[in-house]
Amino acid sequence: MASDFALRDPPSGFVVLDPGGVAEYPAENKLKIVFFAAISMVAVLLALFVVLRREFQGLWVNTPTEVAFWGNGPVLGTTSWPNDPLGLDELIGGLDDCLPYAKGNLLIIGGSPNDSRMAGELADRLRGDWFPADGQTAAPRPPKSSPQERAPLQTPPPTGPYPVGGSGSGSLALARLPSTRVDEAIRLAGPGAQIRLEAWDGPQEGQALRRAARIADRIVVLVRSGAVSAIQLHGIQNRVGRKRGIGYIIVGLPPEFGTLPDRVGDVAGFWRS
Repeated sequence: MASDFALRDPPSGFVVLDPGGVAEYPAENKLKIVFFAAISMVAVLLALFVVLRREFQGLWVNTPTEVAFWGNGPVLGTTSWPNDPLGLDELIGGLDDCLPYAKGNLLIIGGSPNDSRMAGELADRLRGDWFPADGQTAAPRPPKSSPQERAPLQTPPPTGPYPVGGSGSGSLALARLPSTRVDEAIRLAGPGAQIRLEAWDGPQEGQALRRAARIADRIVVLVRSGAVSAIQLHGIQNRVGRKRGIGYIIVGLPPEFGTLPDRVGDVAGFWRS
């Protein structure tokens, strides 16, 4: 009763006409929805980052397909060298089928500063395999001894209206086996005057590298599996100052990737360009 009297005749002089009712639920706050949505998005992005980092191992390229995609060029071959010393011989043997189409200047560079030594070693081995003895032909084999004279072979008289010597008697003809041809000097089917190999041992960035890359007809970049990031590989074209005529050779390929294709992309078009 006292409260009703206070509402009707308050000491302050103000009269409350409608005291209202107590709300059953708290007032809606839109900031809570925004905050909840932001937390959910951040959680999803963090989960994706962890999954992608584990999948790509920090965006390091490993396989030929990854190198061809991020490098925007064909993968010419893969090898386990230098982890396996025998891998270099297999790589050079696998490139022999491309040799007839290779012309002009070929520049070999390393994908990272630590790969410059491998670029020089690969160039030396290719010169030794493609151009033996500085382009000189190999020593000719000693000629085989000529076969001994064989006894004449008697042939029967020819049939038909054209007898030999105008008589029906048997004719005597000499038939000898052809002599063996003397072996010629062995020369590799390499275009010694068509292609020139060079390995870049200068600075990994700058105008000197770009000038050498632009002068060359094509460039081979050595990429160590798992040692070059996708961002670095994607910037190879800016690093050398050209977008075409760039191919890749993957070195240090782990055994678990040995069953994957060793060539990806237009390999034939690279060597014919």
